[in-house]
Amino acid sequence: MTFLQQKSRCDRVVFLVVLFAWAFFAPVSYASDQGPATIARISYVDGNLFRYVLAEKDWVATTKDAPFGMNDSLYSDENGKAEFIVPNQTWIRIGATTQIQAISLTADASEVDVASGVARFYNKGSDLVVKATTPFGYVLAPAGSIFDLYVGDTSIEIIAISGDIEYIQNEQRYDVNAGSSSLLADGHVVSSGSGTVDPSWDSWNGDRDRLWSERLEARSQSANYLPRQLHDDASVLDEDGRWEKVYYQNEYREMWRPTNVDPEWRPFSRGRWVDYYGDQCWVPAEPFGYVTHHYGNWVFVNDGWFWDPPVVRTAVSVGPAVSVAFGWFPGRVAWIGSDANVGWVPLAPTEVYYAHNHWGRGEGISVVSVGVPLPVVAISTLAFISAGPMIVPQRDFYGTSNYTNVRVTKNVNITNITNNYTAAPVVSNKVVRNQYMNNPSRFSSVNTPLQIKPAAALTQRIDHNVAIAKSAGPANISSLHAAAQNTKRATPVQNADIAVPKVTNALVPASQASKVKTLSSLPTREIKTNAVKPNQVPLSSPGTTAPGGPAQQPGLTGPRGPHTPGATAPGGPAQQPGLTGPRGPHTPETTTPGETTQQPGLTGPRGPRTPGTTAPGGPAQQPGLTGPRGPHTPGATAPGESVQQPGLTGPRGPHTPGATAPGETVQQPGLTGPRGTRASEATAPPVSGQQHGVAGSRPSVTTDPGSTTQGQQQQRAQEQQGAQQQQLQQQQRAQEQQRAQQQQLQQQQRAQEQQRAQQQQLQQQQRAQEQQRAQQQQLQQQQRAQEQQRAQQQQLQQQQRAQEQQRAQQQQLQQQRAQEQQRAQQQQHQTNPQQQDALRKLCQQNPQDPRCK
Repeated sequence: MTFLQQKSRCDRVVFLVVLFAWAFFAPVSYASDQGPATIARISYVDGNLFRYVLAEKDWVATTKDAPFGMNDSLYSDENGKAEFIVPNQTWIRIGATTQIQAISLTADASEVDVASGVARFYNKGSDLVVKATTPFGYVLAPAGSIFDLYVGDTSIEIIAISGDIEYIQNEQRYDVNAGSSSLLADGHVVSSGSGTVDPSWDSWNGDRDRLWSERLEARSQSANYLPRQLHDDASVLDEDGRWEKVYYQNEYREMWRPTNVDPEWRPFSRGRWVDYYGDQCWVPAEPFGYVTHHYGNWVFVNDGWFWDPPVVRTAVSVGPAVSVAFGWFPGRVAWIGSDANVGWVPLAPTEVYYAHNHWGRGEGISVVSVGVPLPVVAISTLAFISAGPMIVPQRDFYGTSNYTNVRVTKNVNITNITNNYTAAPVVSNKVVRNQYMNNPSRFSSVNTPLQIKPAAALTQRIDHNVAIAKSAGPANISSLHAAAQNTKRATPVQNADIAVPKVTNALVPASQASKVKTLSSLPTREIKTNAVKPNQVPLSSPGTTAPGGPAQQPGLTGPRGPHTPGATAPGGPAQQPGLTGPRGPHTPETTTPGETTQQPGLTGPRGPRTPGTTAPGGPAQQPGLTGPRGPHTPGATAPGESVQQPGLTGPRGPHTPGATAPGETVQQPGLTGPRGTRASEATAPPVSGQQHGVAGSRPSVTTDPGSTTQGQQQQRAQEQQGAQQQQLQQQQRAQEQQRAQQQQLQQQQRAQEQQRAQQQQLQQQQRAQEQQRAQQQQLQQQQRAQEQQRAQQQQLQQQQRAQEQQRAQQQQLQQQRAQEQQRAQQQQHQTNPQQQDALRKLCQQNPQDPRCK
């Protein structure tokens, strides 16, 4: 095998090794399994908003028009508010002290976690599902629904603002309907809530809704040139620029040009670069900056910059072939760097954008991987290099929000750039010389350092969600609906004792943030105060209403009048939790004439009562009994009243112990039949009465002087009263036993739930460990492949050196032989004439010498 054949074979081996490493050992980028990444826009920020950087395990400040996606975790301060718009038509708003994290954003599903605080979700899509997870359970919202989450430290409230949603907790599914009661839940029990919202929160959302309605209702010219996903930003383009027909790439095309900028303006100049998962993301400072710098492409035509909008690709190609397909990009530029400066140049539609993650469509992006050689970018081949790149000192690369103020203008001609700058597909230490990886400011959207930060205790929830996102993969509408259908439909527990949601303010001094591992020592507050109905109907404070104002308690239906605890108004029927019907004002243990009262579990009217007595004409009723009852004195009945003993039925007349009245039938306990009147019983105005568990009536009763004595009557009355008390005590003991059994059952259920939670947590930890081991194995395999590649390269180099040495030795030997032959020829040429002369002389002197012959 010749040397050239060996070299060709080695080249093929090296190429295959590199290709193998690229295909199998390159780190998996975000969204590589689900297509282009769906990234939300932070469209509004009031107060301070913090973003957690997974790579640094630290919090930085973020601002309006920064991205929200890729497992991003955000936290608002005690006065903060923010709004997020996802291109799939999910809108989200958060209030103060709220922690929110993106789990999975795809074309037909948005999965977002709210760990604490208040959030409002809008599902504006036609074929979209929104899943909002919390530490207690999760909400599944179909298209057209709006709902609020009030997530506290120990409880949560879910309120449907528009449409019907579902809440899933502990494998049980609960319906939440707009205009009805809300759900109030802790980790174990789900109950009904008031269905009210915080007034200031609801008012702010209403203001934002009206603002967006005005923008979207106005017919925008820009909407004619934008994909549907970008129509929300059409009005901004109308205000800050105009559309022009531009001749580019051999055809006329509609492009947008900014008009409210200075003549020297260029793209990617007003704003700042931030490191976003290893790629440089542009955070604009201009109103039109977000849509024009993250979608489509900037082109330099006719000595000016124009924005070419993205095109939604279909089966039949629509629009110019050179347009960038619809997809979100951090910033489509190429990079150049020198020892002191760093610069960037916008890419043309036909030029490839390089990144570490799969952001946009495949036709306009190439993903580079760690450990694989980067592609070579030649400065002279960049389409818009002649338009002049934006070049700034390296120290200002992450230190300003307006690069025009620090731009380098000296020696930036094409010749100097070509000779002194190096181009690169992505930013690295090659572009920002030895400062890129050592600069923590590259993650922040502001220049000033943070004085306060969220406590380290919040990262536990973040890491938990990241592990779930990795193991579960991207969400889609069918998988979310299928998971919900596997749960059991349930109804809330009425009047459960669940605390109102309270949230902890997790912001602490920046120097102490990493040390605060729990939130128990930090201040808390109620999330919802001065609650009102979502439709802005004003209600007074809980427990009272204005005169004539309808109020409703949890679990009750129907109107309710003004109320003082424990009191009812004249003629107003009282109602306890779990009962239905109107109720008037109430004073403890007192009633007015003509009022009816009702005890828990009873139905029917009841007259005014003083302990041990009843008012004339007022029907009385004991627990478990039905029917009217008049005023009663123990052991006495009124004329015409029917008296009946427990277990007996039928009428009964006046009675003398041991005797029966004419025509009377005596009846013992457990027997049935008529019985006569009984003597020595007091009389009162005619009323009807009924004892526990007994039904029937008795004729009028008159006193009989020949009957039993008054002492015997009192004794019997006391015996009856004692029996009733014993029966009541037995009932109370039975109820206590029942409550104890219920509590024991609840404790068992909680223990089982805790056990399941622990098992799930253990399984998640095991999966996380397995993933970590798999990543380590993958890294080891990658390292081995790289080592093999280096070893093969070294072996090839050694072979090349050996062959070169062998060729050198052969050449040297050949040269030596040639030199010797040359010397021999020279010597032979020099010695032949002398030998011939000597031979002639010898032959002359001695002709017989053999040499002469």
